[in-house]
Amino acid sequence: MKSERLRKIEAENAKLERETPFNFCDRWCARCVFERQIRCKLYQDELEQKLTCIAHGKDEDDLEITEQVIFRQFSDMDKAIENLGDEYGIESDFEQSECFDAKEEIANLRKSIKDNALVCAADEYFKRAHEFLKDNFYDKKFLDQKLSADFETVNWYHTLLTVKLHRALSSFGDDADTDFEFYDAVAQFAVCRKAIEGSLQALRSIQQVYPGQLSNITQLLALLNNISNRIEKHEEMI
Repeated sequence: MKSERLRKIEAENAKLERETPFNFCDRWCARCVFERQIRCKLYQDELEQKLTCIAHGKDEDDLEITEQVIFRQFSDMDKAIENLGDEYGIESDFEQSECFDAKEEIANLRKSIKDNALVCAADEYFKRAHEFLKDNFYDKKFLDQKLSADFETVNWYHTLLTVKLHRALSSFGDDADTDFEFYDAVAQFAVCRKAIEGSLQALRSIQQVYPGQLSNITQLLALLNNISNRIEKHEEMI
């Protein structure tokens, strides 16, 4: 059962997603619908970088041109951050001792995240999925288009899932008692659910073609369902 607070955060996140979709996405731009792409500053910035490189007859990731484009895109960032600091009363300068305290706090948080059962399950899924992909997908050049797309889905999400879970859980520290901290956690959990649902569907499709992989795929499906259930338990804490 969702709490009233969780429902409120999800509703607010839905509004924010229309303004800044890149904060709520799986970063798979190639599969993103055009309507979201035209609203996504991150996508537009990366597209500008690629088109600028091509216009100068360079590779899409030419380092020199990419640095110039990024520098221009972020030239006003310091001023924008300063303005936000003035608006919300956030100090931009910290005493050295405060920095050391922050580093220690971050280290403790990372340790607690590493030991979290949800992260342990995600790490186990990543390892097993990577081995499965290595044996059945990487360097396989003659897969049919549909099967290749399913493998690509598993491949994309098996790395993204762990990263997004770490980010979400970083908002569940001892001092995470503000809505702002939970907004991002809920957003990241939503991305994780998309990753899980896409991976489950893809693995079930692959299983029909690779009956010999029934045991491995069953284990992957079980881990994904375990992760999904644990995400739900964490959301119940909000």
